[in-house]
Amino acid sequence: MVDRVLNQFDVFLSYHWRDHAYVEALARQLREQNLTVFLDRWYLTPGQSWPKALEATLANCRAIAVCLGKGSWGHGSSASNIWCWSVR
Repeated sequence: MVDRVLNQFDVFLSYHWRDHAYVEALARQLREQNLTVFLDRWYLTPGQSWPKALEATLANCRAIAVCLGKGSWGHGSSASNIWCWSVR
């Protein structure tokens, strides 16, 4: 990951991989508004321990946006898991 993790991000974007095109467009729009955006595709590198990198990054984010699109819904998806966790 770029040394950006040492700095604070304005927003961390969480999303289902199937929705990456829409979320990347959103990330670009936010960046045009002078916000510092963490998008995994921009900062994580192959072979890197991504759970540790995400944990460190989340500790330095002012906000988290959970993006739910068409790819987010369905059996076993993160959105259905979030729903299950929220009702327990």
